[in-house]
Amino acid sequence: MQYLLILALLLATFFVLFALQNAEAVTIDLLFFKVQSSLAIVLLSALGSGVLIGLLGSSYNSFKKSLQIAQQNKQIQELQKTLNEKEMALKAQITEAKKIEETVASESAKTSQ
Repeated sequence: MQYLLILALLLATFFVLFALQNAEAVTIDLLFFKVQSSLAIVLLSALGSGVLIGLLGSSYNSFKKSLQIAQQNKQIQELQKTLNEKEMALKAQITEAKKIEETVASESAKTSQ
């Protein structure tokens, strides 16, 4: 907890020093608008915009992957259900084959006597 407080204080100090050293006024031309602001504010705004755009792109990819994972989990459940049904059918066939084998064996024992 103390490390976070120290880190926050260091970052705040850095931003204050940055703002003091970059206090010159700059003019930004955006199509029909002209905005005059401090260089520090312009740079920090550009940084914040870049971070926001990066987070939006990253969250889109995360959302896309979570949808893909959900779809694959559904497919796994369906395949598991199919596998269980096939296993049960195979066990039933094996049981039936054993019954037939026992019947044939008992009939052949009767005929050989």
